Amino acid sequence: MIEIYFLLLILKIVISSQVKTCIDPDEAVLQQKYSMIKRNYEFPNDINITKVISQYDEIQNYLEYVMSQEKLNYQTLCPWEIHMVKRSDKYPFYVDQNKCLCSKCRLKDGNNLDTNNYECKEVIKKVPILERGECSQDGFYIWKQSVEDKISFCICGFKN
Repeated sequence: MIEIYFLLLILKIVISSQVKTCIDPDEAVLQQKYSMIKRNYEFPNDINITKVISQYDEIQNYLEYVMSQEKLNYQTLCPWEIHMVKRSDKYPFYVDQNKCLCSKCRLKDGNNLDTNNYECKEVIKKVPILERGECSQDGFYIWKQSVEDKISFCICGFKN
């Protein structure tokens, strides 16, 4: 009986010594890799990307400024909430996730716009990210380029 116990103990030690622990690279390394994929992110070929980027950035910068000043996200026909989320398996680690608060377009007086023709819609933007992958031989996780949908804001639009 004692021999079996020692055999199991030795087997446990051998197995645990072979279990590889994996760590993330320094955040500066992830930031550098993320900056490169963000800069080289490919957009569809059928649009004038320079114009779209400059217009989107201008709109996004304006919205961020106005929202910080007046909480624009609550003063629209389709209000939305902003939630900061931390995630450990994707980079950037902290992202804002927006969520539409209404399915119907609301007017200032509290009534809804014609619900037969209009509804609140999410404006979705595809953004590049890094996702944690498998553990490499050197003991670091491999971070792979990926894309995720991000709700930028909500608007009132025609029903499909």
